[in-house]
Amino acid sequence: MSTEYADHRTVRIVRIGMRLLGAVFGGYALTALTVASAGAVLARLGVARSEALVLSALLGFVLYLALLLWAFSMKSVTRLWLALAAGAAASAMLLSRPIHSTTTLTTHAVNQPPVSSPCFSLMS
Repeated sequence: MSTEYADHRTVRIVRIGMRLLGAVFGGYALTALTVASAGAVLARLGVARSEALVLSALLGFVLYLALLLWAFSMKSVTRLWLALAAGAAASAMLLSRPIHSTTTLTTHAVNQPPVSSPCFSLMS
């Protein structure tokens, strides 16, 4: 076995390993950030928070599958990692913006008088 063949084989194994790491772990990280930021953006747009979370989580499965397939279709490993980093940065930027809710939970209960129950009046 020549050293040129061994070097080429080593480079190929490293490229496949980097592509595999990018597809599995980079795709997972990007999907997690995208799901969180999509839930936050949908909540900002007026969708109920629970519905926004469920919708973005379900779409996350499709996104992760698409990222896995896309990672192995890319010709350059460097472009793959740059695209994953750019997507993660964009999702993190969307996620860093605070969510301002228009409804508060405590104002409705504070201003109402206590409710009297017929069960309590029978006990006294």
